[in-house]
Amino acid sequence: MTVGWSTAGFANVAALVRERTGLIFPDARMHEVEATIRRTMARLSISDPDKLIALLRDDNAARELFVADLTIGESYFQRDPSQFGLLRSRILPELIASRPADRPVRVWSAGCASGEEPYTMAMLFEELDAADRCDIVGTDIARHRLEDAQRGIFSKWQLRSTPEPIRRRYFTERGRFFELSPRIRQRVDFRYLNLAEDSFPSLTTGIWGMDVILCRNVLIYFDAPTVERVAQRLIASLSEEGWLLLGASDPAISEMVDCDVVLTDSGLVYRRKGVAGFDDIRMGARARADMTPPAPAAESHEPVHIEVRRDVDADERSDRGNEFAQDERTGARGEVAPEDRSVARSDVAPDDRSDAGRDVPTEDRSGHAVSDAILSAYERRDFQQLIRLADGAPAGASLTAAAWTVWVRALANEGRHEAAAGTVKRAIDRVGATAELLYLHAVLLLQAGRPADAAASARSALYLDPALVVAHLTLGDAHRHLGNRSGERRAFRNAATHLAALDPEAVVPASDGEKAGRMGELVRVKLSLLGDS
Repeated sequence: MTVGWSTAGFANVAALVRERTGLIFPDARMHEVEATIRRTMARLSISDPDKLIALLRDDNAARELFVADLTIGESYFQRDPSQFGLLRSRILPELIASRPADRPVRVWSAGCASGEEPYTMAMLFEELDAADRCDIVGTDIARHRLEDAQRGIFSKWQLRSTPEPIRRRYFTERGRFFELSPRIRQRVDFRYLNLAEDSFPSLTTGIWGMDVILCRNVLIYFDAPTVERVAQRLIASLSEEGWLLLGASDPAISEMVDCDVVLTDSGLVYRRKGVAGFDDIRMGARARADMTPPAPAAESHEPVHIEVRRDVDADERSDRGNEFAQDERTGARGEVAPEDRSVARSDVAPDDRSDAGRDVPTEDRSGHAVSDAILSAYERRDFQQLIRLADGAPAGASLTAAAWTVWVRALANEGRHEAAAGTVKRAIDRVGATAELLYLHAVLLLQAGRPADAAASARSALYLDPALVVAHLTLGDAHRHLGNRSGERRAFRNAATHLAALDPEAVVPASDGEKAGRMGELVRVKLSLLGDS
């Protein structure tokens, strides 16, 4: 018997959620969903569902919290041991062996809840004597779950499948709870991401070129069009050798996305088209055609206004074969002269970090000392220590542009986006507008849902440094959010042009260590999603 909504108002709330997120609510969950709606309305002192709809349309934070309440978000350590066995015995050893020492294996846990899954992955790398060979990120739609994940405090129920030796090795008992070892916690980076939004693969979100993607028991919440869109982007977010693992309850995606399906004892895993898997046992087109996918079933930043004199839009200038007018900033080949480029980049050698060409106050010794300590903390990826050093700098200390830049990066990496946005503005006030600071500001504006302002900041960065690939990529992402497909395509083509001029092993400026070859892979994927070959 089909169960209906008790009132049209509740049905309209569910319709809005589906429109914005792709979440579906089958008959079996209607009573549960209505109960969640009623709790939300009571918490907000709202009696009319229509008023809740108005709030959810206008208030992103309220909508995120409401959507998080509608999804289960329950997980535990060592969930689905068969898949983790496959990762430990086959996938991870293969990836680790194929990578040079300076290239980590990149893992993404999508819909990570309170962090149990990505933390389990960090434990696997330690068990494989490869603790320093991984780069793990966990994302979720619920910010409060991400905060719980970062705290690393878990109940006995969340460790119910964890063998006692593992529990003793990685956890410290604190009364009724267990605290995860700091060395495991520091190996996972947690970020907010809504899978239903077209925000990946992207350098802005840091989700691209992933060697392993775990997206288990997440697609079951989406309607068919959203599943297809998310699946396409999950496959596009894989590296050329990457693996996608879904949950047993998730719909099969092989009919929706052009990919390879590898048969394993632990179920189906997915790869980009044409990549061999283990013994090259893959399901061909006929086998995929015989599979009928089951229907999915449910279980403010203010922009910094920079006055920049410019004669033509930066991204349009790049379209003209990158042949820019030669002026006092420009070298013989139409490129910004090295001595005038933005120097606030985290990938340059410490001796090259300076404020040359900038009108900044003369550094006092304390300013130099704090700046050096900040840069050292960033190189160690100790973001919390970096932030403490920067926050505690003496009032008279003048930080270098490089120190300001990594301060912004550290705050963003810690998820403190509002603080990062404020620090960008202070940095520009203190040391002037550099290409990298303007690029970082564009990234933060885009994450804050201000694509028009992000595009303006990215263009300003490109005015100062037309070859700054990361700014071209951010500009492309901003155009995508604005629905400007031609602008998106133009920006990514410009990025491809600049990357083609670099050695594949060269570190891309302001990319935080990414090499040109790998970033070129990201650009190719983005262009392919736009229909470019």
